[in-house]
Amino acid sequence: VEDVVSQQITTGLDIINDGEWSRDNYIADLLSRIDGIGIGEGATPSCLCDMPCASDMYDVPTYAQRFTGGNGLITLNPSRVARADTACMAVPTYKAGGAAEIKESLDPLLAALAAKGRAPEHSFWSVPSPGTIAIFCEDRCFGGDHAAYVRALGFAVQKEYEAIASTGLLLQVDCPDLAMGRHTRHANLTDEEFSVVAGANVDALNLALANIPSEQVRLHVCWGNYAGPHHCDIAAGSVWPSVARVNAKYLLIEAANPRHSHEVAAFEDAIKAGHFHSSQVIVPGVIDTTAARVEHPSVIADRLLRFVHAVGNPARVIAATDCGFASTARSVAITADLGWKKLESLVLGAKLATKMILDANAPVPMAAPELLSTPFRVAIFLDDTDAVADAMVEELMSQLAAMSPSIAPAVDVVRCTHAAVVAQAGAAFEALRWAVDFPMAIVPIGSSSVTQVAAAVSRRLAEDRTVSRRSGVFFTTSTVLGRADTAIQTCHLGDLGACGKMSELAVAVVSVMSSCNTYDKRALVHGRNEKLLPRSVDVVVVGAGLLGMMSAARLTKAGYSVALVEKRSLVGGIWSLFANTTSQVNSSEGGYCFKEFLPIFNQEVHNRDHSTSAEVLRDLAALGESLREHIYTQVHVTRILGSNGDYAVVADDLSRLGALSTGSSAVIQCKGVVLAINDRVGMPRSLKCPGMDVFQGQMADGTADAVSKFDWKGKHVVIFGMGAFAVENTRTALEAGAAHVTVVARRLGTVCPKMIDYLNFVKPWDENYRHDA
Repeated sequence: VEDVVSQQITTGLDIINDGEWSRDNYIADLLSRIDGIGIGEGATPSCLCDMPCASDMYDVPTYAQRFTGGNGLITLNPSRVARADTACMAVPTYKAGGAAEIKESLDPLLAALAAKGRAPEHSFWSVPSPGTIAIFCEDRCFGGDHAAYVRALGFAVQKEYEAIASTGLLLQVDCPDLAMGRHTRHANLTDEEFSVVAGANVDALNLALANIPSEQVRLHVCWGNYAGPHHCDIAAGSVWPSVARVNAKYLLIEAANPRHSHEVAAFEDAIKAGHFHSSQVIVPGVIDTTAARVEHPSVIADRLLRFVHAVGNPARVIAATDCGFASTARSVAITADLGWKKLESLVLGAKLATKMILDANAPVPMAAPELLSTPFRVAIFLDDTDAVADAMVEELMSQLAAMSPSIAPAVDVVRCTHAAVVAQAGAAFEALRWAVDFPMAIVPIGSSSVTQVAAAVSRRLAEDRTVSRRSGVFFTTSTVLGRADTAIQTCHLGDLGACGKMSELAVAVVSVMSSCNTYDKRALVHGRNEKLLPRSVDVVVVGAGLLGMMSAARLTKAGYSVALVEKRSLVGGIWSLFANTTSQVNSSEGGYCFKEFLPIFNQEVHNRDHSTSAEVLRDLAALGESLREHIYTQVHVTRILGSNGDYAVVADDLSRLGALSTGSSAVIQCKGVVLAINDRVGMPRSLKCPGMDVFQGQMADGTADAVSKFDWKGKHVVIFGMGAFAVENTRTALEAGAAHVTVVARRLGTVCPKMIDYLNFVKPWDENYRHDA
């Protein structure tokens, strides 16, 4: 399990499972914990029942001869019917001890996730729905009353579902009964009669899910992952009304196999009919799990973008496979090597779709959706007389340097004596209170008294309001200490410190602290505004960068009606397009502060002196969220006509551009127009000079993380320009270990206030982290 989890993470999958290594058959596994089903010990020949046959296989008898009978759980060769001892002989009930047994089965997956630093909510465990169990377990107890049968199954599986959910894992409920059931177990019914069966199945499933939050439930619907003609499949349009009633956030449905790849149109109809709610996420299958061909990433991206267009918001679309690559350990449609190739292509296709969305209508491509992590500070507390702790600190520092060479964490060692905890905490607080440049990790190593001192310092830092402090994390091995303060996150590490496992401790510190400093720009993407562009407003603001959003916030606060239009798919302007991970505001907070416009005013805010890119973008995302109803992305303004308070803004709404639509045009009448566009700053200019073609060193523009992969150590660096990005790259090169940096500028004088601050900051610090300014 650990190997398959590791390989999924290496492949780039975000939501993973155990590859079904913990069991042979997910149906039989659950049935083994249900009494009343004729399976396992005590099963008799009277419990045998025919496995349902896929009706499409009757029409291709020559092709059907390729199959020996069953394909995992159904019959694919009508002349060789598969049988199993799974008839329901009595009222199904969940066995005593079943919950403990399933939790024991989950332990290998949970342990493998923990070893890789993955939270359980980023993994799932598959279970059959009550209706799915009814497909494979013939009813010999309820006299043909299907609703009563699946209701009893719903009660029986409820404890199993809840036991899985209690671990934090996502619960994936497989529901082929809502689609495949139509042409297998219920092939003799009409579509109308089958809809009654599907309705009873959904009622039973919702009963089983009654105590599980919908955010923890993934619903998978398919027509059977077997390589057959599938010409008897029920249409997706007939499936969506049933799917819409299930208490699940994530909806997984086939969209790659040739029989159903066109049915994104049915999904669009489902949205219009209200069968897909605003809180739900569509997870289309964009990989065919029954064919040997490996889909090209561009094909995958195209399939995903069709669903993005249907939903109108890429945040509500996740890429997935059509189905599992097999339904049991003994049924193999394609081999493992092909499966991994397909998953690699799935990751590449999702990345391509993301890039296409982020780069839409942008003047330059975005290097990556995520900012890299910036440096952090580690304050290590230890007993001054503990030689073992000394050795552990040295090992931890070595591990930290090896794990994060590009972000070079600053390390402070605080040596604790046998003095009173309060006195030591006060001294340590004074030593650390002005270290506000980076987020801080507080790591006590050794005795409980050391932990008490570190905890007291954490509280003092959290309570100190003399400076705007960046986030901090208190790492502890104590199970007694709770959160040090609401402003200081606490990370419990079990017995890592006590065992001296410094490599594990370093992994935890780097993982948690890196997450404090990065940012995913996908959070800035605004989906299509469900409202059409207005015909008339008071003011049209063109450009959803910082200036545009602040203008819109001021205007709406003053009572004006506003339409904020942006040609890109995301907000944030220059900060989301050109800023590097290492970019910072070039003035103090007083000169670049927009806290008053944030909906989180007086709460946790990220804007502070010389804010980093991640901090600014978090603020911009919050500001954009507060203006969501006024923002229209992917809108291209073509002309602005009029004067003196009587204007007409002509715009094309490209967010409505799709396979069956050419978008829509609009003329917005307004009293005023704010042009918050990038005309003054302009595009970054590329340097052109003789000799560039033969220069053997590295060259790059200093924007959009183009130099993020450079190894600066020991290098001689020349930077052309004296603006904000030039100053920033000077600082970045020096902080990353450049031997020498030369700045070449056309003009005399200092352009950026940040340079003055930087020249001050490189002077020696005194004992209170202050210097001669």
